[in-house]
Amino acid sequence: MKIFNLMFGKKKGGLEKASLDYALALRSLGHDVTTFLNAKSAMIPEYKAHGMALNTSVHNLFGSKDPFTRRYIQRHIQKHQPDVCITHGRRAAYFAQNNSICPTIAVAHGFNIKSLLETDGLISINKTMKQHAIDQGYPLDRIQIAENFLPLHTLPAYQQRTSNSPIRIGAMARLIHRKGIDIFIRTLHILKQQDVDFKAIIAGTGTELDALKKLSADLGLADQIEFKGWMTADDFYNSIDIFCMPSRAEPFGLVILEAWSHSLPIVATMAAGPAELITDQSNGILAPIDDSKALAEKLIQLIKNPSLQNTVSHQGYKTVSKNYLLPTGAKRLERAITTLCTSF
Repeated sequence: MKIFNLMFGKKKGGLEKASLDYALALRSLGHDVTTFLNAKSAMIPEYKAHGMALNTSVHNLFGSKDPFTRRYIQRHIQKHQPDVCITHGRRAAYFAQNNSICPTIAVAHGFNIKSLLETDGLISINKTMKQHAIDQGYPLDRIQIAENFLPLHTLPAYQQRTSNSPIRIGAMARLIHRKGIDIFIRTLHILKQQDVDFKAIIAGTGTELDALKKLSADLGLADQIEFKGWMTADDFYNSIDIFCMPSRAEPFGLVILEAWSHSLPIVATMAAGPAELITDQSNGILAPIDDSKALAEKLIQLIKNPSLQNTVSHQGYKTVSKNYLLPTGAKRLERAITTLCTSF
């Protein structure tokens, strides 16, 4: 198939990275994939590093319903006659939808489904998001599930956990309210009150950075928490012993797959994505949302039990190896797209 893959976010978050994963997966199956990115996208170097076909001439100066960008995309669809447009984010969907050439299939990376209602098909990243889309009015017969995956064909060998003192706990996310990093910091304060010997790394940037640094200082944690900004995945995961995901809302949680691939034990909240990926006490530990005391209890349980650390990290490694690498993910994605295109 000739596929247009469209994503106009400028940053380097989960949605932006997933757009590259989609392009790599579909190319691996022999499809002709061209990706349209904003001219100022932070993802351009990564696409170029993989030798992906790109169109980066879109500046999108007039917001999510920019009529000039929509006209430009529609003309490209008319000229190049793709078999399908895959869109990531609401503005990409708006620019490509309702063309007369091919179906526009939106990927529901987040909770805003209403902005995608005029697309011809929807790829949901898990069962919870599928039900959410149905609840917001998206027709059931135009939805297919294709879970996210890592853009890797194989993983390095599993690494047995070793005890470190102080133990190193990490969280990586955009520093915004729904990611719950304030809950993570309050959780660490409880650990300190209970004399747990730890160091913590927070990787990421965002609008709450200054407030989170202040919270850390106010709770007497400035010497134990290091704010690192954005880090490469390898640098981050190789610098910690336990990964914590304290999100208030999380559609999927690609970082869980990344942590598993680095042989790490995980403690996460019961947000939509983690609750589907993790079987509690098997391939990870689950805690209630927005509850620093409960999250602290789960972390202490894991910290005090090296055997449990090895059990959940090994099970997580096996989960991602079996279900969430590129060859398996590419086949899921291709099957979902083919099914949706058939009904167009």
